[in-house]
Amino acid sequence: MALLTARAAAHRLGVSYSTLKQWIHQGVVRTSHTSGGHHRIAEAEIDRLLAHQHPGRPAPRRTATPQAWIVALSGRNRLRGFVEEVRVDGLLAQVRLRIGDQRLTAVITRDAVDELKLKRGEDAVAIIKATEVMIAREVPATGVKLSPSFPHNAVPAGTEAQWTSLAGEVLECAIWWGPLVTRVGRSALVIGPQGRSWTVRQADAGKAGPAAALASSLGQVGPWLYEPDRAVIRAGLTGALTAAVDGLELDSGVGYVTSERCVDVGYARKFAVTEAMPFNVKALRTWLRDRDVGRVTIKKRGVTLDADALRRQLRLSGTVEMTLVLTRIAGHQVCLVVRPA
Repeated sequence: MALLTARAAAHRLGVSYSTLKQWIHQGVVRTSHTSGGHHRIAEAEIDRLLAHQHPGRPAPRRTATPQAWIVALSGRNRLRGFVEEVRVDGLLAQVRLRIGDQRLTAVITRDAVDELKLKRGEDAVAIIKATEVMIAREVPATGVKLSPSFPHNAVPAGTEAQWTSLAGEVLECAIWWGPLVTRVGRSALVIGPQGRSWTVRQADAGKAGPAAALASSLGQVGPWLYEPDRAVIRAGLTGALTAAVDGLELDSGVGYVTSERCVDVGYARKFAVTEAMPFNVKALRTWLRDRDVGRVTIKKRGVTLDADALRRQLRLSGTVEMTLVLTRIAGHQVCLVVRPA
């Protein structure tokens, strides 16, 4: 059985060290002694005293506690402790956790405190997300809303994760645990500007799986180019698009898919490819000027360049307008000239 020092026990109980010493001398607290004569307090005694402070609350169980679903969020960033103090001021609350011999403070909403029923002495979990701290209670089932940039390869096993977009903008990533899971795995919910929606799932990628097959050279670029909704890319489900059009992703993570087939896919834009070339500013400028191009729409993904700076470098003055897709194939920068289909 774990034994605490008097000072650690005082912190755990939320009282001062001198108060706890008085309780020990008065016989209120049962202790054992080290060989050097120092007081040690057992975890069970702490539980008894906490239950006495909160008569209607059963003593907290500290052994054989099953893992609840919230702890699957992150093993590295999860810190288990107990609530030492809760201060509520208006719409916000300051929660201080005691984790071993350290303290951690988080500012959360008052609604979160009420929903989690956070009180002094209650067990809680601190979840560290980048520079933010979230406070959680363990529950058998839960769901969380995360940033749409949450990496798809970090989704906890056994959960259901969905990225949602509206009119091309990815709004959120939601993850569900326990009984709230309807289908384990990742999905993308794409809602168009007219309210029509499409759901893309891992199973839609078929035997190839969610990771898309990749093009290996510029010569594999077909007459059609598909650009999936960003929610599909965020969910790591470009493989579903390659399966739908029998195509190849231009390079890992860029999302653009080339195909020999012309297929209508609700969650992807389709372009006709009129030219494919290695990316070189001088060669591109010559090619565009020979065709009297004076204005270009630049789409880029997977490359680091400034579109406005490129326009200045091209120095175009013609009358024709074209759309350029700047991306990469097998790690090499390429330029595709396309038109919306």
